Amino acid sequence: MTTKEKFLLPEVRCDYQVDAKMKAIWKIELDMLEEFMMLCDRHKLRWFLIAGSLLGAIRHKGFIPWDDDIDIGMMRDDYMRFLAIASKELKYPLWLQSTYTERAWPYEFAKIHNSETTAIDTVLAKQGRDVNSGIFIDIFPIDGINADYALHAKVMRRAASLSQWRYYTGDFGLQPKKIIKWIVGSVCKVLPLNKWLSDKRISQYSMWPVEESEKCGMITFAPGNSRFEWDTSFFKDEDVEVPFEYLKVRVPRQYEKILNHMYGNWHVFQRSTSFHDGTTCFDPYRPYKKVRKELFGF
Repeated sequence: MTTKEKFLLPEVRCDYQVDAKMKAIWKIELDMLEEFMMLCDRHKLRWFLIAGSLLGAIRHKGFIPWDDDIDIGMMRDDYMRFLAIASKELKYPLWLQSTYTERAWPYEFAKIHNSETTAIDTVLAKQGRDVNSGIFIDIFPIDGINADYALHAKVMRRAASLSQWRYYTGDFGLQPKKIIKWIVGSVCKVLPLNKWLSDKRISQYSMWPVEESEKCGMITFAPGNSRFEWDTSFFKDEDVEVPFEYLKVRVPRQYEKILNHMYGNWHVFQRSTSFHDGTTCFDPYRPYKKVRKELFGF
């Protein structure tokens, strides 16, 4: 039995039962991570694990036992290059999800999905958003944060106001409840308003380059949340490789400072829950289109 075959077997980690279904989800995500790493190596793009996946890599040498996704960080310039390259080079069943590839995708960070699997965001599904809902890995841009927090907050509010309009550009599978959604949605089928709104919103988030800022963070994911903001100096050293399950992955060399800032006493193991508990329907064995049709009717 190979290492990857053994990986799929159920096991107990830190007194937590990891069943065969979760192992299958992890394996699909690791396969996507391998494809992502090869793409980045070919094009010399910098990336690193961040947030819960960084914690898992350092504390568990892999997934946190109850975690169900992989979090990747990229500096804004590399992230934008990645979006342009991945949209052309990823092959089915893999799919790059961003505001440039899906009109109904409402967020300014990206995912890679396996289209033959299921990870349906029930919030988006109830809104009728026709988006790829396969099992995924997250890719977050890291942007600079202005030292003048009042100014930075003003720009974030401007980006949020653009996101309200961005919300109306989605391709809704269910009939909209407000006439404005129908009007704007119809206009967007004819005019490239979606791309214009995405460009405008990204211009707000990326207003201050990371290399010119003392602080940086995942502001497209959690604007104003200090846990996701760090000293830029934490990322200036060359990244290092560490084990993650049966792969070798990259993490910032100063990972301890990042983890201390995000989690406090992260060395102490505390059982928690996944970020997606109760909001995401996972099925590693069936395509999302079939499952979504059964559950949500579209």
